[in-house]
Amino acid sequence: MKLCPRVVGFFIASLAVAVLAAGSEDQPAPSFGHVAFPQGYREKFEVLCSFEKADKEQVVTVYGNDVAASVKSVSQLPYPYGSVIVMETSSAATDSEGHYRQDKALGLHVIKKQRGFGEGYQQNRTGEWEYVEYRPSGDYITPPNKSGVCAQCHVKAGREKDFVYGGRFHSDRGK
Repeated sequence: MKLCPRVVGFFIASLAVAVLAAGSEDQPAPSFGHVAFPQGYREKFEVLCSFEKADKEQVVTVYGNDVAASVKSVSQLPYPYGSVIVMETSSAATDSEGHYRQDKALGLHVIKKQRGFGEGYQQNRTGEWEYVEYRPSGDYITPPNKSGVCAQCHVKAGREKDFVYGGRFHSDRGK
């Protein structure tokens, strides 16, 4: 089948208008979701770290699958392919000693590293990681095609940390 140059030109111009209309806030992102909902992560994954966000009355718990959990220090970075990290944000309940404890899960920020991942982020590519955010129900908060904002933020974590924020390793506490 041969395409008419005028039709192809119109399609390209229409696509350009659609991209510009989407707004400059949108960051490049993959169009297809490679990062599945982490079914059973609390039972199957290891807790990598946990911390309180007192200002928001939240508890954040970071889980890693066996592959991600195999990295025990900064010197072992980068994370191996197949690493999945889940950052669960939960509302907090105060215990009798005034400490926050996990209450209801609010959101799951999920990242996965696999060979060839991340191309869709273009200038914000963070190695071979891809990102999504889920509600505990499995519905998206941030779907793959809107996850460019996640990559843009993880660029700041830097290549030396394999684009994963610190806090897990004692030498990175508070970073």
